[in-house]
Amino acid sequence: MTFKFLNQTNFDALLSLYDRVNTNSLKLREDNLITSIFLQIYGQLEDDLYRECEAHFIKKNASIIRFEPALKAQGYGIDNDAWQKLIQIAKIRNCLIHSCYARSILSCHIFKLLPSNLVRSKNQFVLNSKVI
Repeated sequence: MTFKFLNQTNFDALLSLYDRVNTNSLKLREDNLITSIFLQIYGQLEDDLYRECEAHFIKKNASIIRFEPALKAQGYGIDNDAWQKLIQIAKIRNCLIHSCYARSILSCHIFKLLPSNLVRSKNQFVLNSKVI
């Protein structure tokens, strides 16, 4: 994949601008961290689904809905709220990957999918009195 705007001249100019503005400080933005963690977890889920359904010759280039026939054939129940939530998660993932919306907006949707007893405290997440 190539980015038309990212040639050497543009890259050097962006790097120079970054150095002047940020003076060698790199700040971690919470929405980027949330996005990164979300995408890592989703990627692992998709890899696990692919391995579970590998014998059914699942295509690699489609949404997680492609796993439905193979999961049904193996006796997994996919007609439930958990599977529907995974489909919604897949839609959020696609928007993040393909930049359909601002990351801060999507971070709010990611938080809505988390367990209701998950609490954020001092840049940590606490679930059932355990820091995760």
